[in-house]
Amino acid sequence: MNINSNPKIIISRTSQYVNKLRSYKVYVDNKVVGKIKDGEELTLEVAPGKHSIYLEIDWCKSNNIKFDSMQNEITQFNCGSNIKGSKILFTCFYLFSKNKWVYLQKS
Repeated sequence: MNINSNPKIIISRTSQYVNKLRSYKVYVDNKVVGKIKDGEELTLEVAPGKHSIYLEIDWCKSNNIKFDSMQNEITQFNCGSNIKGSKILFTCFYLFSKNKWVYLQKS
């Protein structure tokens, strides 16, 4: 028996001090499809084909990643804040660099 299922994307958010109490909005093909909290893993189904994904918090966005998904395929992403370690001391710089606050990368 051949069971086909829609492709899935799994997004894993690292647990960090920055944005600990705040969620990132998840956009697939420019539509909000969910939110991901600190340290959480989010699984979403998508249709087979070409897609794009990015994250948003307030006025800050992650990079936009384009990807192809096929039947029964799982595509994984990692995300979090670029503000970690000694960079926390320069948080004001990141307030004016709206595309550097949050990162998204394909695993």
